[in-house]
Amino acid sequence: LVFPEGPAYDGKGAIYVSNCNADFVYKINKEGTALSFQAATDKYTFEKTNGMTFFEDGSLFACDFGRKAIIRIYMDGRMENFADKFGDTGFMGPNDLAFDPDGNLY
Repeated sequence: LVFPEGPAYDGKGAIYVSNCNADFVYKINKEGTALSFQAATDKYTFEKTNGMTFFEDGSLFACDFGRKAIIRIYMDGRMENFADKFGDTGFMGPNDLAFDPDGNLY
């Protein structure tokens, strides 16, 4: 891990970190071992992730400052662009995320 960023706890004993300088996310297990979790694919490319957080359904939301978007990563490997703007204004480089108790993303 060259530049681990955006630690997110999954509630099951693992922490997920992004690598700001590359297109992959690592899972760090209870023993402290970093395991490759998700990498950009031919179907969906993310560039440089930073802040991340888990949603109540277990999916991982990540800021992608390279794409200027927020992406959603499902535990089965599917990924999607969740948002790249608010109203008519495009994101300039999202960095951190948090959900409130009602499920609203900030």
